[in-house]
Amino acid sequence: MRIDEEDEKNQFYDEVLAMKTDATTYLLGLRKWCKKIYHSDLYYNLGSTLCVFLFEIENKQSVEDNRIWVINGDVPKMYLDSFGATTIKEVLENFCNLAEEWSSNILEGKSLDECFPFD
Repeated sequence: MRIDEEDEKNQFYDEVLAMKTDATTYLLGLRKWCKKIYHSDLYYNLGSTLCVFLFEIENKQSVEDNRIWVINGDVPKMYLDSFGATTIKEVLENFCNLAEEWSSNILEGKSLDECFPFD
């Protein structure tokens, strides 16, 4: 669902708009390879608890890698390219696996150098 076309009567409308703004800021501010965002689509909506967006971007580092998933909500923000995860199920599974690896390394006192860089 295209966020810009979303009807205000949709569930969690205000929360989703806030999540979209936060995800946009995340991509543009923290990821220097994201030059421009063309649009985003909402693929999973639990309001401020959890949203999954698919952004179409201009990627400075890879012309073909122009679709990026962003997970946002009451969890650490994360981006995933659309090559590795093509469905919402895969996006959420990847998120859980990467978060589990990160937290296991923290608990075991291991390095985070090879883990996804959660904020």
